[in-house]
Amino acid sequence: MFLPNPSMRRAVIVSLLLFAFGSACTESQEQQADQMGDAAEQQMDEFRSDMDAALNDIDQRLSTLEEDVEAAGAEANSELQQSTQELRTEYEELQTEVEQMENASEEERADLMQRRIELDRRLETARLRAIETREEFADATQTRLNTLDQEITELEQRVENAPEQVRTEYEEQVSDMRSTYDELTQELNQMKQASEEEFTDMRRSLAEDLSELGANIESTLHEVERELETNQ
Repeated sequence: MFLPNPSMRRAVIVSLLLFAFGSACTESQEQQADQMGDAAEQQMDEFRSDMDAALNDIDQRLSTLEEDVEAAGAEANSELQQSTQELRTEYEELQTEVEQMENASEEERADLMQRRIELDRRLETARLRAIETREEFADATQTRLNTLDQEITELEQRVENAPEQVRTEYEEQVSDMRSTYDELTQELNQMKQASEEEFTDMRRSLAEDLSELGANIESTLHEVERELETNQ
């Protein structure tokens, strides 16, 4: 009967141990890959759900604007009519992309999110500019300012409780947003006392500035959330 010498036995044992270790590593790597795949799939599902909800809200508000423009008929200015048509086209294109989206990268998701925010901004501008009377515009503007105040407060709290690196990066931006909010509040008060000619110009400016501030708040909030996820 052949008995391997001690050196051969050691070599066989080492080989078996290496094989067992390699198998364990492979299994561990496969488990990690499965976990990463599950996490990526969950992120994708959450992103698609959030986009669907946001696009549904845009669709409803856009439909209301279209009805108002149609009801105004010849009194609706051509710029508003064209803007409404462009918004509908962009909405349909974005909705189609989201429906056909499968495994989008983080950069692709960020791009789609930014396009949705920009669409929302333009829709809000058109909605406010479509309001004719001073009283209705003032009420709509005040309602929007109240919402923006709450959103800025939420963003301020997020940044204040964030790690130092995130606070340093976003504190100034959030402070500028609060200053812009205060300026728009003052402009609204001035508009209430303005002449009809001044009101026409101020309405356009306020509509654009309010919508831009809202878009900046939402974009920054998403950026802060991504930074916080990265630093976890």
